[in-house]
Amino acid sequence: MGKRVIRSYDVSSYYPHLMVLYGYISRNIPSSDIFKNVLKQRLEAKHKGDKKTAETLKLVVNTTYGAMLNSYNNLYDPLMGRSVCISGQLFLLDLVYGYLEECQTVRIINLNTDGVVISVDESELPKVYEINKEWQIRTGFTLGEDKIKKIIQKDCNNYIMVMLDGEIKTKGAYVTYGMSQVGAFNINNNYPIVKKAIIEYFVNGTPVEETINNCNDILEFQYIAKTSNKYSYCYHIVDGKKVPVQKVNRVYATKDKRYGTLYKVHKETGRPAKIEDLPKYCIIDNQNELGIQDIDKEHYIKKAKKMINDFLGKEQLEVGMNEYVKLSELAKVPGIGKKTLEKIRETCTIYRFDEQTNEEKMSLKNWLDEIFEGI
Repeated sequence: MGKRVIRSYDVSSYYPHLMVLYGYISRNIPSSDIFKNVLKQRLEAKHKGDKKTAETLKLVVNTTYGAMLNSYNNLYDPLMGRSVCISGQLFLLDLVYGYLEECQTVRIINLNTDGVVISVDESELPKVYEINKEWQIRTGFTLGEDKIKKIIQKDCNNYIMVMLDGEIKTKGAYVTYGMSQVGAFNINNNYPIVKKAIIEYFVNGTPVEETINNCNDILEFQYIAKTSNKYSYCYHIVDGKKVPVQKVNRVYATKDKRYGTLYKVHKETGRPAKIEDLPKYCIIDNQNELGIQDIDKEHYIKKAKKMINDFLGKEQLEVGMNEYVKLSELAKVPGIGKKTLEKIRETCTIYRFDEQTNEEKMSLKNWLDEIFEGI
């Protein structure tokens, strides 16, 4: 075995080219030439270095695909939309099968919607290049190559790539903050310091305590708590009481246990549910009045370490079919995602004794006594 190398191959403007080359353009467009011309202009602008035009037209061509799957859009054409997605995956699988059949040392690290990441012995790179060349000629697509020094991956949607030239690329909610590198106007400003600490840990071996404790920019620690229009209002537990708050809030973890978490109330059921992924004790600061001394840095250190363990595959909760699981631990159960958790919270009423008044605690105690009497 010789030296192993990592390569990433992405298809240039994959979905738009699938639509043009294989006729998957919405049948509600009067002429397919309209879309073809826009894509041509976008590629010409990119080639000339006209980034502004290229990025603007990228939004147009990518949105056209999404519009085909939106029943409220005039371009709605689910047959063409699904054909793009399914055919795209089949073409990439065909490429991957080529690697597996011809290369003895190849390992597939990541296969996503528009590309593949592989690890292979350097001696077999000529085979990889031949497979790529044949695939591009046969399909009409163009592959771009990235040379990777190191990849740290939680799953196909969350990873850190260190390129040979030192550039760092990230993908996914675990490690992406600010303006997203993919998508349009996709901004994630939730606890950037935690994501920076994770990247620093895996790339440079920096302890998360060092990254977090050395940061005194309070905005790096913010959570953005937003609720959809499915919920009528929100409230914050303060001194055991429900204090109404707006539906979008900037919050921070705090050591002051007078402040609980935030809840949202469903419009139809009237049931309250915790707003996801917030600290147990948090304080709202929509007017930017707090200072770094007001937040609990230990919370962010623990959160960073937990997320790092998710990358490493540690501390996963194994649950048998006949075991009971606390509602607070459901997020650790494999297969239960955010939508499922949200549905459970909407369906079930969850009571915490430390958030109830004395009168409510007594009422709950009597209710539980009645239940246990019948067991």
